[in-house]
Amino acid sequence: NNNNNNNNNNNNNENNNKFGPVLNLPAFSEEENTTFFQEIDAANQLARNALFGGYDFGSELIDFENLNEEEEEFEANFNVNSQSKKIENQSESESESSSTTTTTITNDSNENNSTEIVKAEILRPQAKTRWYVFASAFFIVVASVLGTGILGLPIKLSQSGFTPFVVNYIVCFIMQTCAIWYTIEIMQRVRISQELASQPVRIDLHAIGSRYLTRFWHTIFDLLMIIHLLSILISYALAGAQSYGKLISLNYTYLIIPFVVVNALLIIIGARIIQPLISLLTAIKGSLLVVLVAVTIVIGVNCNNEVLDQWLFIGKPFLLSTVALSGAVILLPIVFAKVQLTRRDILLFGLLATFGLLTVFILNIVWCYFVLKIVPQSGEISLENSEKLGLIATIPLMRIIENQFPEYSWIAIVINVFILISITVSFIAQSTALKHILDGLATSWTNKMKEMLDDPENKNKKNFPKIAKILFNLEKPFQKIGLCKLGNPKWYRQGFLYIFFFTIIFGIAMLNPKGFIMIIEYVSSLCINTTNGVMIAFMVGISRYRHNFDIPIKLPYFIFFFRWIVILYFTFAVYYDISTFITDIFIHFTQ
Repeated sequence: NNNNNNNNNNNNNENNNKFGPVLNLPAFSEEENTTFFQEIDAANQLARNALFGGYDFGSELIDFENLNEEEEEFEANFNVNSQSKKIENQSESESESSSTTTTTITNDSNENNSTEIVKAEILRPQAKTRWYVFASAFFIVVASVLGTGILGLPIKLSQSGFTPFVVNYIVCFIMQTCAIWYTIEIMQRVRISQELASQPVRIDLHAIGSRYLTRFWHTIFDLLMIIHLLSILISYALAGAQSYGKLISLNYTYLIIPFVVVNALLIIIGARIIQPLISLLTAIKGSLLVVLVAVTIVIGVNCNNEVLDQWLFIGKPFLLSTVALSGAVILLPIVFAKVQLTRRDILLFGLLATFGLLTVFILNIVWCYFVLKIVPQSGEISLENSEKLGLIATIPLMRIIENQFPEYSWIAIVINVFILISITVSFIAQSTALKHILDGLATSWTNKMKEMLDDPENKNKKNFPKIAKILFNLEKPFQKIGLCKLGNPKWYRQGFLYIFFFTIIFGIAMLNPKGFIMIIEYVSSLCINTTNGVMIAFMVGISRYRHNFDIPIKLPYFIFFFRWIVILYFTFAVYYDISTFITDIFIHFTQ
């Protein structure tokens, strides 16, 4: 048998030699085989993570004892980068040529207090932002800031004069400019965080507040924003109905409902044409204002009224100054969603928004100066007397022009057309901001309902707010009869919010309670200074702490640190507003 086996082996060796040399491999034990295959599996795992997780395995040694810890680290890297690759695939389908933006995310580890930095690459299209988006950034700021308030601003200068007002107004302009750039930095962080989480990109003040404020302060933020917009829209509904009523010689009460309903339907149904419409009407309004200011300059040069400055009354135009330059923060999120996240586009967007605010700032100062040169500060036809009677500055201005400069009496037509267009544009712009916030509320409401409907037991847990539980119970009957479907639940919630709030607007405007306009002035300034000033400045600091991203435009440190000065300024404005309101109410009821 042994001889036969040897012969067979020799024959096999000869046959194998025909195809190559025979490899005499050493025999492995079972333990050595297990170790060998573990090494192969580990090397394959490192190669897969290097390919999909961005890990450079060439510079690392394989530590089989700590392999589980390395795998956990690789899995974390893989999750972040897989989300980034989803965004890359979406971007590649939109544009063949694309550029890479690297975003650095900083996560704090609670176990070892170490900081892990993960770089996520987001592929963004090279397509530049459309020119009309930048134009909208300029015009929408002008539309939100330049209202009929410019016609009433000179009235507040009857005691302070011009120089104290200019100092006050310059400080206010600096603070409002900082608020605009703080908002731009916050919106960048919100948008990048949404993209990294594979969420739909939606930038609105409700979404911003939900990310960087606690539940309590987020509720206060939303409530103040809605109260401010409602108060402004009610005053515009009254002023618009009165202006159109004068034009067609009809009682204004008959025009309140048509004015509100027509504009509301235009905003809700014609959302796509709103921004071009606002830009067009704002351009017309600005042109009329330039003509009005030019005529005022020509007449003011020929007048020799002495302007008396009294620094003791520097606070008199303070509140109206903060309101006259505010409002840009509310409308900027509407345009920002269309801007590409590149350094060039973000910088151009911010500069044009700032230039829009600067334009209104210069026009207001020139307008106030030459009105003071034409209309006396005190006397029978004066700014002081007009303030007591509740008149805007154009009333005494037109009386003087008709008496002393009749050749410029045609300017009355320009003033009336400017008022009509200004009220209409302001109502549309502020209503658009209200709709944007209500859409954000509807989206949040829908998401809460989805969570509860997916897991009904959660309705008894503490992690859901009480309002969500109440709304969940209110929707139960509609869910049973099929009117409330989980597939498309947001449209009727938006409709409910639209009907509810616009009904409040024309309802209060129809009632027009006595003293309501005076209350609106104080409430509006209180809300706008709290939200657009104090809370925005706080949120920019919170956003840097929670989302430490590399964003296209990150504000320099000295501007970021200046937010504490901004907070103090607007906090003082809120305090001054409350104290002035209490004083005026006391004087009103004691007289």
